Amino acid sequence: MFNLAAEYERLENFPKAVKWFRYCARLRPDDSELHYGLALAHYKMGETPLNAQGKTPLEDVEVSKPEYFYLRALIYKKLQR
Repeated sequence: MFNLAAEYERLENFPKAVKWFRYCARLRPDDSELHYGLALAHYKMGETPLNAQGKTPLEDVEVSKPEYFYLRALIYKKLQR
């Protein structure tokens, strides 16, 4: 299902990409690639999704996991283009 979400993103069908990334994230909540894809698809749609506390996904990462620092750096790098 991750491949389906990634393919929708590649085809620039971002609403469907978001739908499938969210579905996959429920099955694998610790998968940093899913969260990266979801945040990037939202960004490409011109959205910055907020969680219940009013934070963006980039502000609300679990800092105890080192891969999230890498993920955050990748997203910020992509956003600065």
